[in-house]
Amino acid sequence: MKCMECGSDRIAYDPTHDSKYCRECGIVIEEFAFA
Repeated sequence: MKCMECGSDRIAYDPTHDSKYCRECGIVIEEFAFA
């Protein structure tokens, strides 16, 4: 998986917010929260 914003492949999972984000630019890639 690559960041759509900066192209980095340094994607990390944040269990606190249940989302994946880019470690380079900080943009949230994917959120898993259900309403």
